[in-house]
Amino acid sequence: MDNVFNNYEIYLGTVSGSLLHFTTDRRGEKSAYLRKDEKCDVTALSWGRTSQEVLIGYKNGNVKIFDTVLNNVTVIKKSDTCRIVGVIPVENDILIVENSGNVLHWSGDSCQSYLTNDDRERTIEKAVLNPYKHNILGIGGVNNDIKLYDVLSKKVVFHGKSDRNDELNLAQPVYVNSITYFKDGSGMDLGTVTQQGQIRIYDTRTQRRPILVYKNLDSVYTSIAATNSDKEVVVGSSKGYLQLMDLRSSIKPVKTFKGFMGGITDITCDQESPRVASCSLDRYFRIHNLEEKNLEYQEYMKIQMTCMLMRTKTCMQSDDADEATEIVEEVYDDGKAEKRGKIQKSNDKKKLKTC
Repeated sequence: MDNVFNNYEIYLGTVSGSLLHFTTDRRGEKSAYLRKDEKCDVTALSWGRTSQEVLIGYKNGNVKIFDTVLNNVTVIKKSDTCRIVGVIPVENDILIVENSGNVLHWSGDSCQSYLTNDDRERTIEKAVLNPYKHNILGIGGVNNDIKLYDVLSKKVVFHGKSDRNDELNLAQPVYVNSITYFKDGSGMDLGTVTQQGQIRIYDTRTQRRPILVYKNLDSVYTSIAATNSDKEVVVGSSKGYLQLMDLRSSIKPVKTFKGFMGGITDITCDQESPRVASCSLDRYFRIHNLEEKNLEYQEYMKIQMTCMLMRTKTCMQSDDADEATEIVEEVYDDGKAEKRGKIQKSNDKKKLKTC
């Protein structure tokens, strides 16, 4: 098994709006970007249209593209009242999903808007693109059961069916907190966790209701991630429990990872090895081995983290790129440019329209 300290590049969103970056082979060396720009939570984080882009969504409605090579940032959506719950690259464009249900399609020179739901009591809390089918977007939230959209045709291709009414014939509440996808051939293709302590596994090709359901009324599950195994997922809870769940025939916990002192905010599994990375409100970033159940890496971040990105590190960046710097911020709106900070490298300026 490869050494974990030579494997991963990590980006972390924080409650202060800053973006933390580090690699696991250089313990203690972290870069902090966008420290002075935003004073609110990072609520959405995604890899961009190229390997050097990171897409960032904020609680105040801002959306930015961060260039990891040039260390500059471009604002593509200015602040409004809606929290951003998803920033999704689609070919050369970007989809921006708001908590209200509004979806913005940004293409550089234009920004189109369309609604996925017109009921104010139904909000979106999570929007995740299927990594195996890049045209499928999953969304879910408060009183808003899981839906799959085809981003090309802008149509719903799957709508999960809620629980049956209780003994008083009252509708059961639904609050989707997180979404994950499975590889083809596993007999299942979608998984969610809810505020009501449920883990739901779907086979969207056969039925609208989940094929497997696990309930723990004492937990509020905040995140879910499929492992490199076809029949396992890892879930995190607001109480600081990180559990490996076996999906064969039924859902049952097989391992619980301890040591967390705060709720887990996000988890990511390596699809090539049995490892899971997590960030939590106790300000620690951790990597566990799922087979040996041991803690392989731990780093104190000094600030609470809200979301994360992890990928296998293919090449080392230069020391200059690793250092925390003042960021160039460029906002292009109808040909007008706004700049703050120090220019480190010259770029070809393009006319970009903000949403």
